[in-house]
Amino acid sequence: YSLLADMTRRGRPSSLSSLPLAASYEQLQLAWESFVRSECEQHPLVLVLEDMQWADATSLRIVDAVIRHATDLPLVVVALTRTGTGACDERTLVHQKEAAQVHLAPLSRSAAARVVRFVLGPDAAGAAVMEIVQRAEGNPFFLEELVRARLQGGGAIPETVIGAVQARIDG
Repeated sequence: YSLLADMTRRGRPSSLSSLPLAASYEQLQLAWESFVRSECEQHPLVLVLEDMQWADATSLRIVDAVIRHATDLPLVVVALTRTGTGACDERTLVHQKEAAQVHLAPLSRSAAARVVRFVLGPDAAGAAVMEIVQRAEGNPFFLEELVRARLQGGGAIPETVIGAVQARIDG
């Protein structure tokens, strides 16, 4: 699996597999920096990195290096992470001098109920709406998955986010 290949969708660099690990890392970092610099020379670039809580340390170091070396480029990096997972909290990229953090609060119960009623319809049973709202605990993704499960009529709605995702995969 290659980070560069996945992010650029341009194929797997075949020469990295035969290099020692340290050399592979350095080559991958240089290749990624070169790619970003090349894109920025053609047009401003917004790099959106989702689910950073799942990022491995090597990927974070590469992204961090690109940001540190790209101060003269028209580049904006938007890194999205879920807090409280413990996976990325200590290794965020917010130490950069021009970084800004935006913390999103959970959806309020009333906002979540409006979303559920909008999707299920105004005639949705109040108990069903409240069950979904309570189970989601303000998590918009989980709320969406619970509503999807209810719409698909699979009986009981999942207890956890992982259960909801697993039900969707199995479904």
